[in-house]
Amino acid sequence: MTWYRQTSPTAQAARATRIRRGAVIAFVMFLPLLCATKLVALATDSGGRCLVYGGCPPFPWEAFLCVCGAAAAAFAAAVAAPFRFRSAARGAQVGLQLLAASIVLARP
Repeated sequence: MTWYRQTSPTAQAARATRIRRGAVIAFVMFLPLLCATKLVALATDSGGRCLVYGGCPPFPWEAFLCVCGAAAAAFAAAVAAPFRFRSAARGAQVGLQLLAASIVLARP
């Protein structure tokens, strides 16, 4: 820490707890987010036709699994990394989870 920006250990521990709690909440809500985006994608006209008649373009599993793996790694970093990296890791986790949801939303 620098001389002009000193924080007490209790304030730093409280901030680390808030970051960890936010990362866990985002991780737990990831599966319901994916389910909701899949339902929204299937509720569209093209999604309904794809579900009933078939002939859909293939789902990009490789990209989706890579993004999900990166989100899981960012979650692990947000929970266990040194304090100075936790906030950035949580932001990366949330961004990657939103990217995975947009991949699901783009393909019915």
